[in-house]
Amino acid sequence: MFRTAIRTLRLALSLTPVALAAQVTTADEGTFTVTREGARIGREEFRIMKQPVAGGVEYVARGLGAYGDRRITAALQTDAGGSPLRYQVDVKNGVENEARLTAQIVHGRLSTQVRTARGEAASEFATGDGSVIVDDEIYHQYYFLPLSGRLRSGSGELSLLVPRRNAQGAVRVSRGGSDPVTIGGQTLAATRYVLTAAGAPERQVWLDANGRVLKVSVPAQGIVALRDDPPGS
Repeated sequence: MFRTAIRTLRLALSLTPVALAAQVTTADEGTFTVTREGARIGREEFRIMKQPVAGGVEYVARGLGAYGDRRITAALQTDAGGSPLRYQVDVKNGVENEARLTAQIVHGRLSTQVRTARGEAASEFATGDGSVIVDDEIYHQYYFLPLSGRLRSGSGELSLLVPRRNAQGAVRVSRGGSDPVTIGGQTLAATRYVLTAAGAPERQVWLDANGRVLKVSVPAQGIVALRDDPPGS
């Protein structure tokens, strides 16, 4: 079932308008293996595209996470700085549709709608240059943290949106220093960043020199998401 879902995702990712095909570039793509206390619990495949728009560029990130019988399919469109423009995530448990969340910017705010078997609910979130979406169990979205120079000074504060939890909060990001990551037998240079927020577990993110996510860790939960292959391989 997972291989079928992956093929479906790859087909969706390849559907680029012909007129823009020569201009759209791949910012990053790959897979993560997700473990808890060293035991594999899931896998994520993703692709992040950079596409031209009037006056600049936008990013489109699509990913598929598989955790046992659960499938999480996410599609996020952002501006050049990584702030959300549109978002959709579908969660399936086996053949059952568990939830669908859709979101888009309306009058400067991110308007979301969630549909589950229990009904529908709507919310709004304030957004701005310091706002990014990093949803639960979706690790490639950490790619958007350093865009717009947010981490250039080594530390800073941003507004983190977690739509599936209907949550938004201030997160402090601090540079932990150089910390190489071993992927596929290769040791890759990386910078580790530490994310802290009130009432939330600490998260650590390893980025390469191009801002690509190599590893994500949630120490309190024993969670590690590690790329299967070096970027670009």
